[in-house]
Amino acid sequence: MLSDRDRAVSYDDFDRVRLESESASSGLFSPFTFLLSIIFLSLFGLYTLYSATYDQAVRLGFDHYYYLANQLIGLGIGVAISLFLFIVPLEKLAHISKALMAILFLVNIAFLVSSRRGAEIMRDEIVSLPLLNSISSVTIVATILPGIKKHEDLSGFRYIALFASVLFLSLFSYLNGDLIWLVVIGLVTSIMFLSSSIRIGYSVLSIALTIISSLFIISLDSSLFHEIERSMMPISDERFFNPSLFASLMAIKEGGLGGSGIGNGIYKLGMIEDAGGQFVFSTLLEEMGLIGALIVLMLFFFLFVVGFRSEKRAYRMGRGKLASITLGYSLLLVFMALGNILYVLCILPLGGIPLPFFSYSIGNEALYIAISSILYRSIYQAGRGHGKKQ
Repeated sequence: MLSDRDRAVSYDDFDRVRLESESASSGLFSPFTFLLSIIFLSLFGLYTLYSATYDQAVRLGFDHYYYLANQLIGLGIGVAISLFLFIVPLEKLAHISKALMAILFLVNIAFLVSSRRGAEIMRDEIVSLPLLNSISSVTIVATILPGIKKHEDLSGFRYIALFASVLFLSLFSYLNGDLIWLVVIGLVTSIMFLSSSIRIGYSVLSIALTIISSLFIISLDSSLFHEIERSMMPISDERFFNPSLFASLMAIKEGGLGGSGIGNGIYKLGMIEDAGGQFVFSTLLEEMGLIGALIVLMLFFFLFVVGFRSEKRAYRMGRGKLASITLGYSLLLVFMALGNILYVLCILPLGGIPLPFFSYSIGNEALYIAISSILYRSIYQAGRGHGKKQ
């Protein structure tokens, strides 16, 4: 019979061989391939943005590359933030997220007291306040949720505090942005709750309370239903006619399978009001057709798959925070992309969310790159078995 020491060595050797085998067989889902996909998405997004906005820039009196240049500035800022994040331990993100959340509470209240117009200007030119709320929600859940089980005596209180923080940030995102942000934050954090090792009752109760609270707040805002009607009936009723959605559908139809050619789109020339924002995907469909759209969808699907696989590996390594961060950020990017694409296709009647790496915004582009750098680092550690257990 094997001694306790021999059993430990045998188990450790088996575990090491299993992790090495998974790492060697990762193939298409390696961290380097993930990095290449992010680079391709960024370059593809920059080119599509330039094609969608050069006419608008000229009409406004700017150089034709005005929006592209600003987006490149955002990309550069994102790279600088990424270099900083590479030297910060992932465990320290908890402290950063708590400080960010406290600041965001004050900023959200300030914008609510002033006007929604301030939030719109901030979203279009600087950074989306709902996006910051979303990132903060995911980060705070990812860094605090795995540690709740370690403090069973305070688990109920900590869980309620965590739930309340996410709920407030979700409602702020809706009030300072659009309903789609509340939906995205709710979906991402709910999946993170359910995938954690927390009692299932806590997660189900939190999700139910989130839905009830959100529906109550939404019922107080009658203007929301007019926006939904505008999205569901872009043609049938002139009271709710949405010209941008109608032009977007025509652009998609014009694109067909192979598109009209890069730079040859016509609906971006004033017919679509926000061609470089939430309707940038319609320009891509018009000029690159279904083939170009499928490439983008495959890249975002890859982000989901690699995030899911890496989360499972991180949990097997005993690194709960690493697993939650990987799952949360990958889901956030994927659900944002799905929300934007489904709205442009008139499938989802909730607009107001940008397409990551494509829609124009200096700060948003920086945040996408920063999130991607954290994801790359998490996927690398999960795939190679680096780091200490939490």
